[in-house]
Amino acid sequence: FSRLTQQAFPALLEAVRAVPPAAGESSSSALLDVACGLGGLARSAMASGAFTRVVALDFSPAMIERARRLDGGAMCEYAAGNAQDLHEHDDESYSAVTCAFGVLHMDRPSAFFAEAYRVLKPGGALAFAVWAPPPKTEGFDLLLTQFSEQLEPVALPEGPPFFDYADPDKVRAALQAVGFGPVTTVEHPMVWELARPESFWDAMAEGTARTRATILAQSPARREALRTSLLDALRTRVTSASGGTQTLRLRMPAVISVAHKPL
Repeated sequence: FSRLTQQAFPALLEAVRAVPPAAGESSSSALLDVACGLGGLARSAMASGAFTRVVALDFSPAMIERARRLDGGAMCEYAAGNAQDLHEHDDESYSAVTCAFGVLHMDRPSAFFAEAYRVLKPGGALAFAVWAPPPKTEGFDLLLTQFSEQLEPVALPEGPPFFDYADPDKVRAALQAVGFGPVTTVEHPMVWELARPESFWDAMAEGTARTRATILAQSPARREALRTSLLDALRTRVTSASGGTQTLRLRMPAVISVAHKPL
């Protein structure tokens, strides 16, 4: 799954390039990446040279430990914490805040937006990525079709509707409600290339949060029926290239929103 999500990293980082410091201010610039997962975006930010300090934060201590082990000398800082309560981070201490596909797992996204605004310096930028809604995201379109036909009801932890923050009007209202200035929301094209349909199932069943919980909550028989029908649908999308190589290509665009804290 990371090979897909990392396609959004360059656009997120380009959106939050640090603004030049005001006269008399330090030239240092810090980025806070929340819901960092394995830390790929944080390491890309440090490697870009645009930031003198990068802090990667995730709710899961186990995930933070994995990210730290993968650092490979990137010199990021890693911390376990709640994106919706950044009390350990000072006011106006970051030039940029990023979040790659984490907002859709938060039970109170508005709290995260307010905290991001608080910790940003004036002129600093928030950028976050979510998935575009189906049918634009072909993988989710196929999966949700099978869910609608075969799924047993599941009680999940509270969270926003999965594609809520792909809506530019909803994003604009939420960010401006906590003080941000003009908001830009754009669709970012991404393509997921897989060698076999089974890789899609494995990614959804093992590499996601809410989708994984939904799948695991099914009875074994229902889970196997869901897997079989989804793989059958995916096999109709497999194409052959020269040399006989087969590839499953799914359009999976992201929606990236960017807003700045007024000077």
